[in-house]
Amino acid sequence: MQKIHQSTEYVITKVLANKGTIKGLTFNLKNLTENQRKMVYKLSDRVIFFKPILEEIIKKSSLLRGTGHKYKKQRNLLLIFIYEFLFGQLKKKRAGEVISEKKIKYVLGNKPISKLILVHSSQLHSALARIKIQKKVFRDEDLVEQKETTSNKEGLKFPKYFRVNPFKATVDEIVQKLVLEKWVDLGSSASNTSQQNTTLQTGQNLNKEKNEKEISKENSTEKSNSNQIVSKSMICNVPEVNTKTFYRDPMIPSLLVLPPTIDLHSHYLVKQFLMIAQNKASCFPPLILSGMDGELIDATSAPGNKTIQLAGLCPNQKVYAFEKDFKRGKLLKQRVKQSKATNVEIRVMDFLASNPKEFPKVSGILVDPSCSGSGVHGKKWEFTEERIMRLSAFQHKILCHALKFPNVKKVVYSTCSIRKEENEDVVAKTLEASHVKGVFKLKRALKNWKRRGIEPYQKCVRCSHDDLTIGFFVACFERIQQNLDQVKKRRRTNKKKEKIIKNKEQNKN
Repeated sequence: MQKIHQSTEYVITKVLANKGTIKGLTFNLKNLTENQRKMVYKLSDRVIFFKPILEEIIKKSSLLRGTGHKYKKQRNLLLIFIYEFLFGQLKKKRAGEVISEKKIKYVLGNKPISKLILVHSSQLHSALARIKIQKKVFRDEDLVEQKETTSNKEGLKFPKYFRVNPFKATVDEIVQKLVLEKWVDLGSSASNTSQQNTTLQTGQNLNKEKNEKEISKENSTEKSNSNQIVSKSMICNVPEVNTKTFYRDPMIPSLLVLPPTIDLHSHYLVKQFLMIAQNKASCFPPLILSGMDGELIDATSAPGNKTIQLAGLCPNQKVYAFEKDFKRGKLLKQRVKQSKATNVEIRVMDFLASNPKEFPKVSGILVDPSCSGSGVHGKKWEFTEERIMRLSAFQHKILCHALKFPNVKKVVYSTCSIRKEENEDVVAKTLEASHVKGVFKLKRALKNWKRRGIEPYQKCVRCSHDDLTIGFFVACFERIQQNLDQVKKRRRTNKKKEKIIKNKEQNKN
């Protein structure tokens, strides 16, 4: 556990100094397996979540008085160990339980700071008990103020989303496997209950068999009915009644919605890439590109969820996946291989360094660049205005580059940010670029999604925590028809040139 704790300390230190996000920092950690990265991510997330309470416990327990004073410089490591002791692996599940010395040694090790925790164990438990009495709460999760939790303003927990990987299984096959494990499929059995029948009526016609090609066709035409927004009442009926329940998302047929308390990261369906954890909002960009002809590009691919989804929606088309970082590229290759997405070609290079003329067959591009991550559940990243503007400038630059590809018809831009500077402002600036103005226009994406971009950019999509997703933004740039005609003419000319060159080579031989 020493390696996990050291990595977690590094991540927490950087996050608290506003020098990155948990996801980004964890992803770039060296010499860790994927499972170890998941452990670091989860531990970092929980320690930051409980940080206000952990600080209060340190204060009430007098942990840093006397000889403990010298550990002030290791405060973040101290927070990790206190979390493990009171809320994590060493938490007592029942009164009077004795944690074995072997387990304590495994989790905390033999460091002096570990001994400090053990010496003050009774004070730590006492401080936690006093805080619970003071706050009038019983559960650990209720210790943290509501605004710090991953619940929305009405107290609803966010569900877990898992997308079925079409390269390995169909939705019906995964549903069958879950049902065999005593899971309840509300998507097909909800009609037995009148209350659930009302909330799930929008998904009834999605229980028929559909393959990925049919899904692709549906999404490309974007002819979804007006009731496709997931209602909050639907989520309310899922988690609390039965912890092993799920339903099929009425808007994205390959997406399964599970209770927020479920942890499936070690489940065989996830480990074997039959299901991929992916928030509903982040599924939107590939959906908008589905149905396109020609080749496709994911400009910023790692960790690869959108790439694999796009490849599954367009299984007969080549998808180029760009990733400039070597370590992230290595992990991307591993995940694509595990997913069996054989139509993906990975390019470990900066998308900005690519030559658009070398990709004449590319008709669609996904651009999901680095952003502030301000839309992620429960995260309160504080970025300086200077850093936000640097991000915005980079986002504009990479989006403009995507719009330089000679035969591209559609470019989808997305962020997991709620900041206008990274969303509508980037779109506005890009539309005024010399090679974009009069050539591309904004297309209304996901026509029946109710939450739209800030005026006058209602053609863009916004997702909010009120939609039970992460905060997300999507914009779709489409080549104007007149320019499409020019593209077709250029293609015909290029084909004629290729034919002439080929004939000349044959005549020489």
